Amino acid sequence: MKIKPPLLLYFVACLFYMVSVCVGNGEMMLLSKPVIIPSMLFYYIQETKQRINWNYIVIIFLCFIGDMLTLLDIEGAHLVIISVFLIAYCFYLKSITDDLLLNQLKITYKKNFLVLLICLFFLIYLLITILDLLVESQAENLLLLLFYGIVLVLIGGVSSFNYILKQTRFTFFMLIATLCFVISDVFYILRAHFEEVEVFSLFNNLPQVLSYYYLTKYYILKPAPMKR
Repeated sequence: MKIKPPLLLYFVACLFYMVSVCVGNGEMMLLSKPVIIPSMLFYYIQETKQRINWNYIVIIFLCFIGDMLTLLDIEGAHLVIISVFLIAYCFYLKSITDDLLLNQLKITYKKNFLVLLICLFFLIYLLITILDLLVESQAENLLLLLFYGIVLVLIGGVSSFNYILKQTRFTFFMLIATLCFVISDVFYILRAHFEEVEVFSLFNNLPQVLSYYYLTKYYILKPAPMKR
């Protein structure tokens, strides 16, 4: 199957960006990362068979703003970056909640319910652990970080629920995109408050750039809303 030019551009940009992260080359980062999200946007426009989903456009635009602020490393922009991504996640939460409502909230097997409980327990445990570390380090804006964490837990729970109810390609991409968001953001927050641990940068950046691919595939495959 022939690879689409925007998708090829995305993978090349991701490769160059991750190499630049590993070697600490700031110039290569500035050249490669601004290409990643626009290439995914063009891929979405080229591949979608439905009307443009404006939730996706808003999410990808906010993520681009957050990425550029992070890349430029503007002093004092930490709060703005978290706020921008938080708004993006709220739009994403709305999309996946709409999908959940379409699935009629039915769980057919007790085993599935147990899997969902395990996922929620893990996410809540992760949130509490991260907040405990931030309290010990006397981090600022704890209330905002708490709300941010709650939104991530909700996204993780709703995505898991969707996949349990309906195991399709679009719910799979939804679940993987969510997993990438959670991993990336956990290590972003840890990196922001424990800068001496360099490996956090790799675990923050790799899932982040991959999340845009899975997010785009989710919106491409997402069923169109039913007409009333």
